[in-house]
Amino acid sequence: MKVNFFGDICIRRLKADGCFVVPYFHWGYEYVHVPSPRERGIAHACIDAGADLVISAHPHVWQACETYRGRQIYYSLGNFIFHSRVFDGLSPVPNDPRLQEGLVISVQIRPNHQYDAAVHVVRLTDTSARLLDATGSAPIQTQMAALAALLAGPRLPYLRAYFRQTPAIARQNVRIRKEHQTAVAGSSADLLKVYRSFNGQDVMNRLAAAVIGRLEQ
Repeated sequence: MKVNFFGDICIRRLKADGCFVVPYFHWGYEYVHVPSPRERGIAHACIDAGADLVISAHPHVWQACETYRGRQIYYSLGNFIFHSRVFDGLSPVPNDPRLQEGLVISVQIRPNHQYDAAVHVVRLTDTSARLLDATGSAPIQTQMAALAALLAGPRLPYLRAYFRQTPAIARQNVRIRKEHQTAVAGSSADLLKVYRSFNGQDVMNRLAAAVIGRLEQ
């Protein structure tokens, strides 16, 4: 798999010029901790093309990270300077505490583009982001280690974990977009199109989770 034609060429040319290359993506299924197969494929393709590090954001919660060919991939840093309460109504978890968690990545670059990367956990309020100490960040670091092990393990358990987390989000997206379409567009045809799209996504995710579960038996 390639990033795409231009992305692949850009990464290779930057590396040829001696750059330390860090693609930064805006992607991800909101409010879930496991990245999608497509995102993993693109991130791996970036590393294959020569990228040194991949960092991404968008889902409003932190996601798993992994090491691929000796390079680090951070699929979502979660929130940082963000008025997180605005999104409380969009998460399927009431008053979702994960929206007030974020990651900061520190990278120390050594000769020959080798580097050391470390993850730091921050706790957010409406007005600040506070760096947590080792004790405060331990629960999240433990969860991240478990998800990293999931990504490094057999593919079927990873796929099952990914597809099982998405139906609730798909249903939530249906509700949100129905309300938005009703308030903004007011078109019953548009509303039906949105509903069918996300309801179909929900069904497909449920089906994929069921099939993967049977394969694992």
